[in-house]
Amino acid sequence: MNKYLCLLILSMLAACAPTSVDMVESLQPTEAHHVAELLPPAWTETPTSARISTSTSTAAVTVEPTTVTPDSMMIPTTPDPNAAQVLFVKKGECTVMSVSSSGGGAVPVTLTNPEDCAAVKISPDGKQVAYFGETEKSTIFLANVDGSEEMTLAQLQHFEIEDLLMPVLDVIWSPNGEWLAVASESAYLVGYGDLYLFDLSGNREMEYVALGPIDPYSSPWVSWSPDDQWLSYYCLISYMGSEPDSIPIAQRLSDSHYNVINHFDGFFPGNHLEWSSDSKSLAIIFEMIPFSLSGDELPQDQQAMTIAALSGGEVTEHKFVLLPKLGKVDGWGVWDARFGIRWAPNGNTFLALQQQSRTLSVLNLDGTLLNEVISLPSEPLEAGWSPDGQWIYVIMSEGSLEIVRPDGTDHLFLAEDVAPGSIVWK
Repeated sequence: MNKYLCLLILSMLAACAPTSVDMVESLQPTEAHHVAELLPPAWTETPTSARISTSTSTAAVTVEPTTVTPDSMMIPTTPDPNAAQVLFVKKGECTVMSVSSSGGGAVPVTLTNPEDCAAVKISPDGKQVAYFGETEKSTIFLANVDGSEEMTLAQLQHFEIEDLLMPVLDVIWSPNGEWLAVASESAYLVGYGDLYLFDLSGNREMEYVALGPIDPYSSPWVSWSPDDQWLSYYCLISYMGSEPDSIPIAQRLSDSHYNVINHFDGFFPGNHLEWSSDSKSLAIIFEMIPFSLSGDELPQDQQAMTIAALSGGEVTEHKFVLLPKLGKVDGWGVWDARFGIRWAPNGNTFLALQQQSRTLSVLNLDGTLLNEVISLPSEPLEAGWSPDGQWIYVIMSEGSLEIVRPDGTDHLFLAEDVAPGSIVWK
């Protein structure tokens, strides 16, 4: 039987390619499946013909910001029956809750809580949950959202040491719910992580694909494109025995083709990777302008967002958009690069976070400031958009779920004790 072939050749750039693997018994949810042969493709660097363009707008526009404070937050008691439902996981528990986007109080959806559960992720359609154990940290489970029909999807085991189980770091659903990405500690090297993709559709010959090695400190570990065709993550690459670099890559599922994304000096691993709503662009905020890009066209003391445009599986352009220069925070840029951006569903604007004032702001695609939405009392755990773009949601550091209109009006409290990474709108 072939053992896990991937992740061992860390000095080669092809280390981040998928690998054909035979299933060890502990990874087999069923006995009748096998893994299709997936040959690792050659490493594809960003093409030398890729264009690098810049937007040099200084964002010097006159804005009358609508800054909403928590004192003006409303707590609705009567929900609108026509409003969308928001599902979330209760912090510290494995209970799925539901609350109307018009308020009115959260109610439990889960009727039977799992006996062993560390963290729960709700499927995009709100019908299933995936989780891994608190005691059995290497075991991945699936169940209906009400807790019924629990099954063991897989147990991650070292490929040589039978009793050595590999702890799961996180599980991440693909947007259409057909794939489940699982990040774990590496079965091969200390300080590395492994990444597996489990096929939940039953429409393909393969049962899972092994990717990696990933950077285990770059949470969230995987970012899916909205069309389910690409995923991005930080891959650990070691050049000729040197210390490994954490490099962002975008990988296409259909043929395993992948590209390096924005590996410039001055880049800090772990900054949020955000796909555009049309799945054609991937955006990252730099802490400051990379040294190799500073010059007459790009000021050295202003932050930029870089957008990698993908077409036909290749990065065809790197566009650098200057962000509003509102000061510095201890030598760093004003915009929180680890928070990154959140594209609006219409793709015309994006959400970003000012570090010092903790102000969520909406910006235009050219980097100009459209509106300061809300000033937060503490750093948020998570923020994003409703699917229709009518609301911005925020999970505060203490776990409260709040929503606000993009223009800063209608600031509503929805629920408390909300776990980050668990929001699903229905």
